[in-house]
Amino acid sequence: MQYIHQASVALCLALASTQAAATDWTNDREVTQLFRPQYNFRKDTICHALSMKEIATTGTPDSLKAYCRGSYTSDFAVFASVKRLDGATKNTARVSYFLAFGDEKAIASYSSLPSEVQSIVKLLGLQGHDQDVENEIVDIVNGTFTSMRFNVHTGAYSRPRSLLETTTDNAHANVYLGKYFHASYHTTDRYDISNSKSATAIALNAVGLGYIPNLSDYRGSDHVGFGKLIMIDEVCAASGDSYVSPDKVTYTGAHLTGLKALIGCTGATGMWTNNITKKEMYTKPYSLVGCEAGNTSGGDSICWPSAFGTDSWDTSTWSNSSSTRTLFYGAVGEADVDEARGSFFSDFDVSTKPSAIELKSGERIDGITMKYDGNITRKHGSSGGSSLSYYDSKGKWDPVVKFTLCPASKSHKWRAGRAEFTTRSGRTLKGGKSEASSSHKCVTQSLTGTNVLRGFYGRSGGEVDLLGAFTGPE
Repeated sequence: MQYIHQASVALCLALASTQAAATDWTNDREVTQLFRPQYNFRKDTICHALSMKEIATTGTPDSLKAYCRGSYTSDFAVFASVKRLDGATKNTARVSYFLAFGDEKAIASYSSLPSEVQSIVKLLGLQGHDQDVENEIVDIVNGTFTSMRFNVHTGAYSRPRSLLETTTDNAHANVYLGKYFHASYHTTDRYDISNSKSATAIALNAVGLGYIPNLSDYRGSDHVGFGKLIMIDEVCAASGDSYVSPDKVTYTGAHLTGLKALIGCTGATGMWTNNITKKEMYTKPYSLVGCEAGNTSGGDSICWPSAFGTDSWDTSTWSNSSSTRTLFYGAVGEADVDEARGSFFSDFDVSTKPSAIELKSGERIDGITMKYDGNITRKHGSSGGSSLSYYDSKGKWDPVVKFTLCPASKSHKWRAGRAEFTTRSGRTLKGGKSEASSSHKCVTQSLTGTNVLRGFYGRSGGEVDLLGAFTGPE
């Protein structure tokens, strides 16, 4: 397997610093190559990703829209675009990556399904379609890869970098493409809807189609590769009858016509209706929310495990100059512990000063509460427990500047196990018990300058399943 879980915060930050120092942030090609994902496919994928040179067989962009590639090619096309916030530094950007599949046959046996199941499948748009294009977005803040957004057809979800599987050099995120629907995921883990009580899930499970809802399509790593990058804006601006990609692939004639048709370049012939330039992921990636859709009663609870929820996908330190915050990448536990209970949480939107932390623990962390000036309280999991004020006994500001988060397991699932917090003067708050494995380790962060612990993100129900922290200036 060509991935590891991100376990060492120090290594990640060191790599990020090295990358930032060496990168020409004004060069979109360089930025795109630096953060490009590594894609994982099953060998039995229904219609593989296109290289766009299949047009030599199909003859026209119109016929390429519905072309089903029967086998994997390492030359699959990856269309890319870099967008920045107005006024932001050049090293803060969102890089969108698109894969084209042409036809999505999805359920090959659709016509043989019972009529009532056909109706459900058709209603959900899962019987397949042509002009299939899928997408992922990498979020970069001040030169550091902070999070990623995945497209799952009927919705989308985001994950902080700490929850992504990365390549062995820790430089690129792994993306897993679904066998049937080509949706993109951050892991091979599938959500089991066998016990779902929704009418949709019951009908689909009855005929062995429980893989249909989000997070349930089959994926694997029979084929692994980066594909061939194609810069979207460069193709549309290309003069003459030739375009040379960052990976030094030359597209001419009908091949170039096919690229322009899929992208949606002005004046392109055979233009795809579902072309890239019409998509929000290309036009305004900074307007996207952390999660979209997700029917929790139908087995599609894709948004619950996210650190961003249905609020704005806001990780840019530039987007809130009055209270600049940095996402700390050291989360412990698991996002997808139990999709039937609990929900995501995030304190990222609170801009007032933190005033206290409350920690309730036993064998693991049962609850954690962050309090802020202005009588703002954010409770995650159970309430109560011991408290640590951001002010000492004389009322002097004494914030938390060091913390350790550790995992622990319950019923073979990882959860937040132990937390330790230390203020600038050395006062402490600690609780819980820790365990560790090769991929689940304690993480420690010591803050310097004016930076302090400002809040938390993660997922909780009766206890805390996943716990990460935000830091920023006091």
